[in-house]
Amino acid sequence: MNKFLTYTSILFFTSCSNIVPVNNNPQLVTQDKQIDNQVQVSTQKMTSIEKAPDFPLELKTKTFENSKKVTEYCSKIDKYFKKYKWGKSHCEDYSWNHVRNSHLGNPIIWHTIGKESNPDIDVQNTTIILCGVHGDEVTPIKFCFDILKDLKENPKIVENKLVIIA
Repeated sequence: MNKFLTYTSILFFTSCSNIVPVNNNPQLVTQDKQIDNQVQVSTQKMTSIEKAPDFPLELKTKTFENSKKVTEYCSKIDKYFKKYKWGKSHCEDYSWNHVRNSHLGNPIIWHTIGKESNPDIDVQNTTIILCGVHGDEVTPIKFCFDILKDLKENPKIVENKLVIIA
C-alpha cells in the first residue's frame, strides 16, 4: 500500500471594489482622524502588555479594549448569531485591530495571535484567514469565530506562530 500525505490549503481571493478611499469624503476624513486617535490610545495601552510572554499556556485574547465602533459592531454580529441560532459570537472577548471602515461604515477588523517581534516566529509562514469579505455573507463570519474559539481552547496549536483572522 502506498502512503502519501495530502496538504490542503485554503485561499480566499476577494475583490475589494467596495472599499472606498476615506480621504475623498470630508465626513469620513473626520471619522478617520477620530479612529487614528483611538488607535494611538489602544497602542499606548498595549505597550505594557508587550512585555508579557508571547504564548502563555492560556491564550490571551483580550489585551486591550476595543473602540466604541468595534464594540457596536460586535453587538451587530451577535444579533446575526441570535437570528441564525448560532449562540453567542463572543466577539467582545477579543481585542480587534481597526483602522478603516467599509463603504457602509462597518469597521474592518482583525485579530492577531502572536507577535512579529517574537524571534521564534517565522513571519514568512504567517496564516491569514479572511471572513466576511462580502457584507451579505454571514456564514464565513461564523467560521472565523469557530476558529477563534478553537484556538483559544487549544493554544498549543498556535504556539510560536503568527495567525491573523480578519
